[in-house]
Amino acid sequence: MDIYPAYIALGLMAIILYRIFESINSENEYHLKHLFYHFVFQFIFIAHYSIHLITSYEFSITVTFLLRYFTYLFLYLYIKSVIYSKRAKLKIGYFALAGLILSVYYLNTKGIHLINYSSKVTSDSSIYHINASVISGNEDFLFLSYFGQLIYSILMLRLFFNSHKLTSNPENIIRLKDGLTLYLVFFIVSILLTMNNIVLLYFNIHFISYSFITRMIGFTTLLIFFIFPNTSKELFSIKLKKKTTNKTKSIFDQILNYFEESEPFLNPNYNLSNLSIDTGFRNEIIRESIKSHSNKTVPAFINSHRIEKACKLIQEGYLKQYSMNALVEVSGFTSQPTFNRAFKLVSGKTPTEYSESYS
Repeated sequence: MDIYPAYIALGLMAIILYRIFESINSENEYHLKHLFYHFVFQFIFIAHYSIHLITSYEFSITVTFLLRYFTYLFLYLYIKSVIYSKRAKLKIGYFALAGLILSVYYLNTKGIHLINYSSKVTSDSSIYHINASVISGNEDFLFLSYFGQLIYSILMLRLFFNSHKLTSNPENIIRLKDGLTLYLVFFIVSILLTMNNIVLLYFNIHFISYSFITRMIGFTTLLIFFIFPNTSKELFSIKLKKKTTNKTKSIFDQILNYFEESEPFLNPNYNLSNLSIDTGFRNEIIRESIKSHSNKTVPAFINSHRIEKACKLIQEGYLKQYSMNALVEVSGFTSQPTFNRAFKLVSGKTPTEYSESYS
């Protein structure tokens, strides 16, 4: 079996998808998922083409269109999400455009045409990866489908050029441009060359190698993430600032009340899982609530309450009757060094220095 560039591209795409999937977390999922779906549709598109190369499977022009359309759509949504620092949602208008293009395909199948290549298409004619037999009879659909991709290219460029005016997070825009500019340039050049090929074919101008060059540019686009590994690192490091919500504030207040009333943190083994069981909230929402309203991790939040308890006991004269080791244990710590570090971090003083001020 010959090794076509499509097979290599399929392998590269799988690696990219794995890297993106492994990088998705709660701080970037709303935009990085769009980039993940962008490459998912590209992966399916290349797999679709690869099957066509090695079998008698008939290449579907409608499947090709839908895969390419959503490839461009999700790249546009990714860029929009990063620039506006919030998740870009799928809207009815995006599907309406796809529906309009598919309706033109239906008209073409019924013999209704505005553009006709039948007298200009030869056996060597091809556009990107679509050969002469598929082009003939679907000219309007083909032209409009690539025109739709061109629209998304223009929208993406418009967002790029105006990003400094639209964003509230300039640091993310720098990362976006550092990580995506070269990829986006090659990606858009590919569609511009394809549109140019369609126009040349209409005027009966044939370049046998033109479609091959376009495919090679598309293949090179994928190599960017491997030739310049920092591009993916820049994209994966983009994080959207989550807005504080009334829901997280309410949950945080409930956690505070529970800590004040029950003092569960005095158990030295108390952790996030225990807090989740006690309050009934998921681990993720507890982390988000505590981080948003105290700027602490869950372990640091628990330790801060232990230290507050220790400080209160010192103020009440606990060390006049008991040892420092006893204070460590009753405050919920298992070792003196850990207690000392946490005490210094929270109060700014060592336990001894703090106790001397109340002696």
